[in-house]
Amino acid sequence: MSAKEKLALTLREHLVSPRELKKLREVTVPWEVKSYLEDFILATKSGGLFDLSDYVFIEIKGKEAQDYLQRMTTVQFKTLELEQVVHGAFLNGRGGVIALGVFRKVDTETFHFLVSHHQKDRILDHIEQFHFAEAFSVKDLSEDLAVLGCWSQDGNLARVLGIDAQSASLRLQEITYKNLTIFTWKDVRRPSLFWILGTTQTVSKLATIYMQEGVPLLGRRLFEFFRLEAAVPWAGDELSEKDIILEGNLDEAVARNKGCYPGQEVVERIFTYGQVNRKLHRVNLALTSARIEVLPMVFFEGNQEVGQLVSWATDPRDERRAIGLMFVRKSHWESKCEWVSSKGEKAVSLSLGQLTPGMRDVPLA
Repeated sequence: MSAKEKLALTLREHLVSPRELKKLREVTVPWEVKSYLEDFILATKSGGLFDLSDYVFIEIKGKEAQDYLQRMTTVQFKTLELEQVVHGAFLNGRGGVIALGVFRKVDTETFHFLVSHHQKDRILDHIEQFHFAEAFSVKDLSEDLAVLGCWSQDGNLARVLGIDAQSASLRLQEITYKNLTIFTWKDVRRPSLFWILGTTQTVSKLATIYMQEGVPLLGRRLFEFFRLEAAVPWAGDELSEKDIILEGNLDEAVARNKGCYPGQEVVERIFTYGQVNRKLHRVNLALTSARIEVLPMVFFEGNQEVGQLVSWATDPRDERRAIGLMFVRKSHWESKCEWVSSKGEKAVSLSLGQLTPGMRDVPLA
């Protein structure tokens, strides 16, 4: 694959002819496979696959790899087990997010960091900048490993594929399907999502088999909708180095009382003595036009500024409604009022435990 043409795995292998392609953060993906609505209906009725092969793995390997990661990340590596994966981050000294992803301990000296593609260069630069005489190596495994997402809303599709749908979130399962060995884990915020990890060759074969057996491929537009509904921010986009990790509502990515790491003093002070002044909230949006063209967009409650909308996705069943992520000021976290932008868009805050109004028959993503 050339550096100029970055395609999702199913497109590179010609496994699908989607209705629409789109370049998503530098990688061309199957954006809508049938249509946005049809992909949604398939996901909710039978489940399906998401091509997530644009996510990349960074390998940190060597006798001092664990000590380095213990000092430089938010993860407690001293207790990390081989049978689990864990959310974690590299932070700057102000608690801002350098990179956010999922860590896996492969063996006592080998660790993998799964991140979205557009974070890859930043995290490689960051590790290089703060890697001195430690005995470990860093490798980009983009071409070696790949992931799929199995969306199984009721668990039936996961069980058909040999996955234990009742397993605890973030617990690794090693399974064999049609003589192909893979690892899977259930997402912590999206219990319908099962990540499938393997070598690129294995994942390509697996995707071929799944689709031949009638498992539908789902468009990434729908994955983005589910991501926003679960309030999962993109690091480097919706959550930047200027944003404290706890402003992203990402407490699960921070191990408490683990010792020093960049940003630890800021994070622990917030945990111990108070709150951040703003947080990333899910909001339900009523749209006045087909698109919100300019982001961030400021919303108000009366004359008071509430916060800034940083991303949104249209409800697949109603183009006049959308789900979004908004940095909301602390004074409005408990507000039940309708917020209005200068363009006339309307928003209502949703806690992570609530369902989106108008989608009560759909389990929380």
